Amino acid sequence: MENDSENLTIGAFARAAGVNVETIRFYQRKGLLPEPGRPQGGIRRTAVFPAR
Repeated sequence: MENDSENLTIGAFARAAGVNVETIRFYQRKGLLPEPGRPQGGIRRTAVFPAR
């Protein structure tokens, strides 16, 4: 898998964070993580942010 933060699907992002996809979506709904846009192809790409 590439290490490019712009190239992670939500599933890959969740695996890298050690949580499930629904946890990522929960944080997005609460505004703690930004929701990615949906490009024409329909696959959203999630940006990775450093842990604080």
